[in-house]
Amino acid sequence: SQDSMQTMSTETGGFALLNQNDYAAGLERIVEENSHYYVLGYYPTNSKRDGKSRKIEVRVKRPDLKVTARKGYVAPGKRDKKKELADVDLPEGASAELNRLVQSPLPLPQIPMRASASPFRIAKDKAVVPLVVEMDIGGFRFEDKDGVRRNTVEFSVVAMNYKGEIEDGVRRDFQLALRPTTYELMTQAGLRVMTALEIPSGKYQLRIVASEVGSGKGGSLFYDIMVPRYDKEELVMAPLVVTSAIESRVPVIASEEDREKAVLLPATRRLFTRSDSLYVLSEIYPRMRRGAPPPRIEVTTTIRASDEQAVFNNTQERGKELTGPGEGIIHKIEIPLSGLAPGDYLLEVKARNFVGGEEVTRQVLIEVF
Repeated sequence: SQDSMQTMSTETGGFALLNQNDYAAGLERIVEENSHYYVLGYYPTNSKRDGKSRKIEVRVKRPDLKVTARKGYVAPGKRDKKKELADVDLPEGASAELNRLVQSPLPLPQIPMRASASPFRIAKDKAVVPLVVEMDIGGFRFEDKDGVRRNTVEFSVVAMNYKGEIEDGVRRDFQLALRPTTYELMTQAGLRVMTALEIPSGKYQLRIVASEVGSGKGGSLFYDIMVPRYDKEELVMAPLVVTSAIESRVPVIASEEDREKAVLLPATRRLFTRSDSLYVLSEIYPRMRRGAPPPRIEVTTTIRASDEQAVFNNTQERGKELTGPGEGIIHKIEIPLSGLAPGDYLLEVKARNFVGGEEVTRQVLIEVF
């Protein structure tokens, strides 16, 4: 049973720590090896899609250096349009640059981006995922006409599952016409766009890409998300949606159809001022059986300082509003930040089922200044 672990670690440039109880030396080695490394990529000269194993040899010119790297890779087999990322069929009109960004195996930082997303149940095994993306426009090149700064941003998101299959994707063109006040606000807060995907239960990587026409720059961001199987677990809580009174006033570009899919637009950053109020939304789904009485769910929202002292605590009993299977609890709370000292805090929402005893917790780190 250990041979496979040893083989896998060796072939991928790692090591296996086996048959010992003292893990200190192994952990030190992990820290050391992950503190000094290079990530290299290349295009192989052999482009055959034969599914065969190919060796990799990494050589260095400096003496007395030891190379630890993977030993090879398996070439892709015959093309499968659903499984092959390079064959992603973006909506009609997508530029070659946008296709290149989607297909890149690594995120590209020419346009710095942040994102926040959370799944909301629409069926027992499916969710809608509103996504807010913030782009830094500092490197954008606008065309100034009559005091209005104009530009075009091409934007796309695809949801890829762990098999490399594309489940859903959207593409948008945003025509920017920014007056001085709006331009200054977006320079400080970023260009924020919102869209939504519908994906079934499972683990996904959202590949978020954008291309800006003015300067020709393109960037990408990878965002991991999990959609639970709502009807298979006794108690499910979606990732927290966090925003604030000030953040909610920042303009967000979105279609009416996409806006209708979001109960609350999440903030992409976790930095809030003491003069602000925090808005926290969580969706909680207890497993309900037909004919059974409504569940009793205790929902506790807590903010803890760095010394673990609770500076805010709120407990509510929910569940009476539920009438049958498939329904969920929308827990929404406003928290004034005026009483908090500047510093780092842990925001926690915990749900506990009085009947079965199940508990689920979601946490987010925030900073108050």
